[in-house]
Amino acid sequence: MFVRLNSSTIIRDCENGQVLILNLATGGSILCSEEAKQYISPLSLVPVLVKNVAMTIASQCSDADINEIESDLVEFYKTASEHKLVTLGSTMSDTGEYTLQSLHVEITYKCNERCIHCYIPNYTKDNGAFIDETKFYKLVDE
Repeated sequence: MFVRLNSSTIIRDCENGQVLILNLATGGSILCSEEAKQYISPLSLVPVLVKNVAMTIASQCSDADINEIESDLVEFYKTASEHKLVTLGSTMSDTGEYTLQSLHVEITYKCNERCIHCYIPNYTKDNGAFIDETKFYKLVDE
């Protein structure tokens, strides 16, 4: 089984050692113990095998049973999935791959402004080169 965080899911530490896992887009949430944080913190937008997360957690505990950890993870992730915090799938593609949300491309360094906050050196702005058209379209096509 594969699991990944949903893009709007955040993790916040609360008082009394509790952790709030919240999806900002859907409002789905779980308030859980500090121990459950180790179940969600290894996740990202990239799908991972639940077994790999279980092995990571087991390596941090000397007397841990990996099968028991994996079983607990599956149960936790199923609950988190019901609250739209994570996405589960039997294959990596079942979880939906992360897609690029935006792209910013500097097509030239040429500029007649001299903004103090700008990262482009002033000497470059005067004779700033333009990006090669072929390179630009190659970047966009990727």
